[in-house]
Amino acid sequence: MGGKMNGVKEKIVLLYKTHEGKGYLDARKETKGIGGLPSNVLHDDCLVKGRGYESGLYPAWAREILVYPEKGGRFKKGEDVVDSQKDEKGRKWILPASYVPPEAIGVEKVGLFVDPKDVVEENGKIVVHPKPNSVVILYPFIQESDSSGRVDEETRIPLEVAPKLSEEERSLWRIDGVGVRPLVRYSDLRQTVGASYPPGNRDGHQLYQHSFQPLE
Repeated sequence: MGGKMNGVKEKIVLLYKTHEGKGYLDARKETKGIGGLPSNVLHDDCLVKGRGYESGLYPAWAREILVYPEKGGRFKKGEDVVDSQKDEKGRKWILPASYVPPEAIGVEKVGLFVDPKDVVEENGKIVVHPKPNSVVILYPFIQESDSSGRVDEETRIPLEVAPKLSEEERSLWRIDGVGVRPLVRYSDLRQTVGASYPPGNRDGHQLYQHSFQPLE
């Protein structure tokens, strides 16, 4: 399965399968040093644009995390973004206030696309630390889960804008509350981007059955 990211050819390789699979944090850990998890753009190239698509590799995590306020809400100055729900170990997921771009604060219909440098446990919480200059502001951000919109080519996240062509359309799954959620992609819903499931979710979707390695 292959595609291009910033002009560099990448390939997704199935490392192994397990009965229960791997959660987002375990998947990050086990692919560290060998390419890491694939980007959402690479998944989108494979699923939607058909560059080496293989159905047996999905569902799968992308490496990025989608951060958004509650439905109809806004990011607040000086406040950490804290997911409305706890993960399977009872931990809150947090994007520190220092990483929220000033131009995203106090604005309606804004979300953040975050490429993490580290996702670590600190004082019983999971804290997301983005790579330098990697946070992308998404506007207008979709408010209703399972809504469709025109895809943002930089991130492959749909925006609340009507698509002109069918190939521009993507759907987004989100929660009504505040989300700090790793992205998930699916083979049966190729144009759907998942940002609603808890990072350790196992039930039914096998979200962490596979680990991947992008290769040049």
